[in-house]
This record gives sequence, structure tokens and C-alpha cells, in this order.
Amino acid sequence: MSFDHNYPRLAIDPSSFSRALESGALDLCLEYLRRDEIAGPEMARLACRLSEKLFHDSRSSDAIECGRLAFAAAANDNEVAHFCAWLFSNCSCYSEAASAYERLVELHPDWVEGYRHASGAFAAIGASERAVGFAVKASELAPENFDFAYHAGCLLLDAGRTEQAAFYLTRAAAISPLNPQALRALSATFHALDRSGEALALH
Repeated sequence: MSFDHNYPRLAIDPSSFSRALESGALDLCLEYLRRDEIAGPEMARLACRLSEKLFHDSRSSDAIECGRLAFAAAANDNEVAHFCAWLFSNCSCYSEAASAYERLVELHPDWVEGYRHASGAFAAIGASERAVGFAVKASELAPENFDFAYHAGCLLLDAGRTEQAAFYLTRAAAISPLNPQALRALSATFHALDRSGEALALH
């Protein structure tokens, strides 16, 4: 299939694009996105639908391309940002996943899991301070959650912030007293703080 690439860049018609998408003409839809402009959130959401179909068709690079175009066009749209965060995470594009999750918690500051997801994405790209900040926020919003407290404690321990690490790892151990990972991490933290008696009491 060949396409004329000499058309001027125009806004894609959502109705035509949607019909092509429903008919399974994924390559034609992809060519539309590459050739013309995504105008507004409605078209960006359709680009996400195309991206999802491409992803499940084992065409990850094309799916990522669509996701990037959609996010660039409508990053403030909740549906687009959610999809792109999912897509970028599943395609190991952690820098872009971090941006998408960061946008989502700006849009939904009470979405606790979003802070945890953002923390994981920032940790994956080595942005330690950003990862710690989001992890601590998640644990403060949901202090009864073991994973949030343990994740925050481990990041703080890795960053050498042992006093703060002890606080969150103690919180995690209180939530799940028999969890061996939390106990090992808390013991290591106490040793680092020269609190050997407390470390030994955990064994």
C-alpha cells in the first residue's frame, strides 16, 4: 500500500479515523497520524485506541509512536494520560511513564496509587530524589499500606537517608510484623544507625 506524502498537514477527521480503526485498517490509521495533525483530546483518545491495538498486535514501536503523539497533543486529558502512563510503563519507556504519572497526580492529587507508580518510574530512570518524594507522599496519604511504606523506606535507605528510612521501615514492619523483607531492611537500617540492639531484636 502506498500513500501520497505530499499533502499539507491538516487536522484528522475523527469520524473517518474511527471508521478506519473499527474496520481494522491499522496501517492506514497510523499513516493518518504520521501525515496529519492530532487536533484536540478526541483525536488523541482515538490515537490511544490505535496504540492499544498495535500494542496487543505485538507492534510496540508503532504503539509507542502513537502514544507519544497522543500525549504531546493532549497530556491534560485524563484518559490520554492514563493510557500513556500504562503504555510507557509496559514498554519500559520509564522516563515518559514518569512524565505521564506526574501529570496524572497533578490532575488527581488524591490518587494515592499514582504517587507510587510515579515513584517507581522515577526510580527506574535513576531520579532518586523524585522517586523518594513521590514514595513518601504515597505513604503519608495511605500510612496503613505496607507496600507504600516499605517502598519509601527502601528508597530512603538506598539514598543514605537512614533516619527517615528507619521511620518508614518501622511503619512497614508494624503493618506486617512477620514480613522477612521488611525486617531485613529495618535491621540493616538500625545497623547503619549504630542501633545494634534494636537490629538484633528483630532476629
